[in-house]
Amino acid sequence: DTPDKVIKDALDRGGEIYIAGGSYVLTNNFSGFDIKSDTHLKLAKDAYIAVPSGYSGYVFRLTNGIAHCVIEGGNLFEASPIKRNWVGILMQGGANGVFFNTVENMVIANPGIVIDFTASSGQWINANTFVNVVGQTFVTGIEFNFKGTHTDGTDGFSGNVFRDLQFQADNMTKYGVKDIMHRDNAFYNVYFWDLPSDAISSNISESSSNTIIIGGRMTDQSFEDKGANTIIVDALHNNLSTNTTTGLSIM
Repeated sequence: DTPDKVIKDALDRGGEIYIAGGSYVLTNNFSGFDIKSDTHLKLAKDAYIAVPSGYSGYVFRLTNGIAHCVIEGGNLFEASPIKRNWVGILMQGGANGVFFNTVENMVIANPGIVIDFTASSGQWINANTFVNVVGQTFVTGIEFNFKGTHTDGTDGFSGNVFRDLQFQADNMTKYGVKDIMHRDNAFYNVYFWDLPSDAISSNISESSSNTIIIGGRMTDQSFEDKGANTIIVDALHNNLSTNTTTGLSIM
């Protein structure tokens, strides 16, 4: 009757954790699951975790100093009535970083933000990988949020990889990817389907450099690139971005 307590107890121990198939309805006291370093959390394909209606926190959080974790499988969604105020995966930076973690093969439905990167001055989130994550009926697919003064090479978001992600939008969707920023982040075959006419497919901020977008459908309506040395080769672009240093064209 209290799956959130059982799962939290397991996560506090860390190591190898398996959640079997079934429906897990989290209680109104749920306040998010925090992942320890070196944890391998595997959810069965038919494991369904339901956050309470109106929940406004995160489901899984990786925060300061957390590294070498794998979270895979399962389904996250919100109980009715759906409010979409919550975050599926929260990457929360710190002075010791969040790095070398992988999230894969998960379905996240009805969130405010599917994947959220957040940090401030002196904090960093680098070299994390997201593979085969499906987002459904969301407000924002992926968001980068940095507060304070960014120092290149010292803090921020660098070298994170997003590969084979699929997002199904709905009429409440506002962004595919919001505010891509900082260095060497790469997006391979990331698709946003059926964005409403007033949504922004993605935007690259002026603090970004060496962003790579290959394949997928991220540069559709209202796409904006203010970054430096961006490389884009997808269905909507037939040449490398004009701000690259290579000067190459693909015919």
